[in-house]
Amino acid sequence: MPKINIGKLNINFESEGSGYPIVFIHGHGSSLHFFDGLASYLKRDYTVYRYDQRGYGLTDKPLKPPYSTELWAEDLYWFFKKLGIKKAILGGHSMSGRILVTFTVSHPEMVEGLISLNCTWFGSNPKVSAELERDVSKVERDGMSAAVEWSPMVNAVPKSIPSIAELERGELLKNDPKSYALAMRAVAKDFGGDSREELLKALECPTLILIGDRDSAPLEGAIKMYKGIKNSRLAVIPFSGHCSILERPEISKAVIKDFVNEIKSSTPK
Repeated sequence: MPKINIGKLNINFESEGSGYPIVFIHGHGSSLHFFDGLASYLKRDYTVYRYDQRGYGLTDKPLKPPYSTELWAEDLYWFFKKLGIKKAILGGHSMSGRILVTFTVSHPEMVEGLISLNCTWFGSNPKVSAELERDVSKVERDGMSAAVEWSPMVNAVPKSIPSIAELERGELLKNDPKSYALAMRAVAKDFGGDSREELLKALECPTLILIGDRDSAPLEGAIKMYKGIKNSRLAVIPFSGHCSILERPEISKAVIKDFVNEIKSSTPK
């Protein structure tokens, strides 16, 4: 896979297909491979970019500065600049839904539409925030096996599809414990911090908010996004946990494809 350099950070990425650009970024503990199936489906009509975020996959894992939603959003900006992407549809899973909103409010001219997958909003999960802070030390001490115990990428998958949980377990164990712990602290801060509803009110682009009906991400967080973003729609995927595009791929792909096709049809030639 190719890499690009932004500052001192080497980012591992993949691009496929042709046509209007769509950029996908993965959630905590995952990698660009989370979107393999969706990229294969969309590349027939679009150019699909995906990359390993700072601290994950084959991208560099610096331990300074502290990770944050704002830092990951800045990385996304430089990813656009380095590849010459002027404007795109953005999709993000889990924590990346917050990254995309943060990015879009700062750079609205670069975003045609947003796809938030299985994300909860800032301040929507204070109980889990405390649990994450507690478990950071376990990961630092015992390694990635400690993260498997609570990760929604593994434990929120319906028991009827154990192959997905096993796949995500394997991806999770590939992570570096030190950078993973830094990212955990950033996610914990988001969950327990201010609700930052001003970001939602500032969004103007079309936004799809997709969440599973059995998701570990609280539904009220997704509803808060839906109510706060004026040009948004909410899709609740039935019999789905935290990885809807893997657990219920056909219905999730159809919802996403309809959304991006609608945006494409309204985009000036």
